[in-house]
Amino acid sequence: MTEKGRSPWKVVVLLVPAIIVALGLSFYFLKPWQKGPGGIEGTVTDQKGKPLPGMVVCIVSGTTGFPEIAVLTNEEGYYQIGSVPSGTFEVGVHDRRGNRIGLESVTVRGGEDSTLNFAIPTPTSVQVDFEEAVGRALVSSSIGKWSVGEYRWLGEFEGEPFVTSDGLVEGFFEWRASNGTLYEAEYPSGEVYGEIERFTGVEDTEEYYVWGIVFMDGSSRHVDARSGEVLSLSPSRTPDLLTFEAAVRITRAPQRKVDEWNVQRYERLGFELEPHETPDGLVKGHLLWRVGNGTLFEVQIPSIQHAIGRVLYIEDPNDVEEYNVWEITNGDNVYYIDARDGTIRLILEA
Repeated sequence: MTEKGRSPWKVVVLLVPAIIVALGLSFYFLKPWQKGPGGIEGTVTDQKGKPLPGMVVCIVSGTTGFPEIAVLTNEEGYYQIGSVPSGTFEVGVHDRRGNRIGLESVTVRGGEDSTLNFAIPTPTSVQVDFEEAVGRALVSSSIGKWSVGEYRWLGEFEGEPFVTSDGLVEGFFEWRASNGTLYEAEYPSGEVYGEIERFTGVEDTEEYYVWGIVFMDGSSRHVDARSGEVLSLSPSRTPDLLTFEAAVRITRAPQRKVDEWNVQRYERLGFELEPHETPDGLVKGHLLWRVGNGTLFEVQIPSIQHAIGRVLYIEDPNDVEEYNVWEITNGDNVYYIDARDGTIRLILEA
């Protein structure tokens, strides 16, 4: 028997849409709701007012029945829940791992939309968010005080990364222990999880949060989340060349840059090398070298200009430059991406 005034479903850890579907809940990613009795909308930010995208928002209890719907906040931290009847409801916010990080009450009156905003607290020491950390890492030329130590990789991140809107940069929030071990952490809650990496031999025994920032070419920085100081610098194996992982992110980015070729002729000849693949095997890619007449050759990292075989011909008389291109097959589309800066040059149906 359920408690009076509560929905018969129990709030469960909401990590990804697939889990929500498995629980039998409806899942929407900020699509306009169908008109119903009323609705709840608002923003989820940190205490500095910076939006928190990718947070899961849902009603957890109420004075009457309510829609079993979970929504994700968008890039502006905005969410909507529709078809909510008149009543008073508790609305919860969960982070990317399903931890509840906010709970507030709101009253909805018939036919009206109610606003409910959340300001999620962060650990008091954290003064730098992801976007600020990216900015600090981009302008710093310092090798960082950790770069003089010994480095070991210990494990994989389990949570989803933070990604810039253009898809070029990703980052993770981490907790540094006094022995130099870095653990995966959740932003903004600060919850700490498994070991990821370790810097030893460094004269730094403080414990604090850091941002791990990875750029489009695979080079990386660690940034102190207290001050914005760059702590480490790891160079790229192929400087200024877009990695496969970054190319995949770009195909999904909400503000990706597109400047398509004026294609006069397209001819596909076939590939010899095995493609790069995402861990789930759903996205595949080939790195190519394009010459001035539009011929594209297969290449391998790190020999990114050593042509192995001609595989494509994409003629654009206005583009006679020579450069590397990623061909990324993602779902129903094939993307050709300039590997110098991440610009999408062509999108075709697969």
